[in-house]
Amino acid sequence: MTVSTSSSRAGANDLSRNSHDLLAPPGRIELPTYGFAGLSLRGYRQDMEVNGYKIEPGANLEGAKLTGAKLTNAYLRSANLESANLSGANLSGARLQRANLERAELSGANLEGANLERANIRRAHLEGANLTRANIGRAHLEGAHLEGAIMPDGTIHD
Repeated sequence: MTVSTSSSRAGANDLSRNSHDLLAPPGRIELPTYGFAGLSLRGYRQDMEVNGYKIEPGANLEGAKLTGAKLTNAYLRSANLESANLSGANLSGARLQRANLERAELSGANLEGANLERANIRRAHLEGANLTRANIGRAHLEGAHLEGAIMPDGTIHD
């Protein structure tokens, strides 16, 4: 897996894989080729590229395999995550306003405190997802699968 950064500040990035932490200098680093599972972009505020996917506002991540990724506080406003697999991902505090999550797999994902205002979440799978304190104002949820999801007010969806 290759990670590229556009930051000019050494140590500005916070990437971690399980208990292994990496501080990425500007430029490129090579990571083992185990895919996105467990990748952490916690609090990352710079544009970056992960395995050919650009992580930034408006990014096109359609169909991306991000199972178990740690995207805490990620800034993905208007990103295209249609049909992406984010099952078990940590998106707590993520900014996903106007993001396209149509048909995305988000089962078991942590979206606590995420901003999903005006996001397209039609036909997405959110079974068992945690949406506690998430902003879903004006989000499009038609056909979304919410069985067992913890809703923003703390109730569990039937």
